[in-house]
Amino acid sequence: MEKTNPFPPSFGFRDRRVDKILVKNAYDLKDCEIFYSPMTGVFYFLTLLFGSLFTGLIISNFSEILPYLKFAGIYFVLVYLCGAYTNTSVVVSNKELCFVNSNFPFKTFQKYRIEEVKTIRIAKSKNVYWFWVFGTLYGNFIEIKTNSTIEYKRFYCTNLNMDTFDENMTDRTIDDLHYMLKQKGIKVDFELE
Repeated sequence: MEKTNPFPPSFGFRDRRVDKILVKNAYDLKDCEIFYSPMTGVFYFLTLLFGSLFTGLIISNFSEILPYLKFAGIYFVLVYLCGAYTNTSVVVSNKELCFVNSNFPFKTFQKYRIEEVKTIRIAKSKNVYWFWVFGTLYGNFIEIKTNSTIEYKRFYCTNLNMDTFDENMTDRTIDDLHYMLKQKGIKVDFELE
């Protein structure tokens, strides 16, 4: 009898809004490799914050904490906006490389023909500690430089993590993206540790 691993290889989080955007733009999902960067980590962080705040309200005197609730609301909005801005999914098809941010108010869909891509840099932001304040633990980004541009265009994909074997949030990792782009003949500078 064959032994099976009781733990799944990843949590398998997906962002189905990315799938809808691809279908809307006439992509066949069977021909695309999608590297999701879901907002799930941000929602977990907000849940922990809300739970802590609610517990604090129960334990302490409600009237002492009430004036600070407006700051908590502002902070929740800032956490969402930081997470929405820094979670861009990457799609690789036979001929194109697409960057999809499906989060309001930063919705974007940008595509590049693979033969136009000169260099891709995958790294971590030097300002990653500022992201921690807003519940984003990583600062992963992808910078793309095409034959027609002088500067890199940066896309944050903070929840597209490195391969941690059995603890990944998504099925495909940033390592998988790195190897796939190399197979497509794109020069990739991989600077994550």
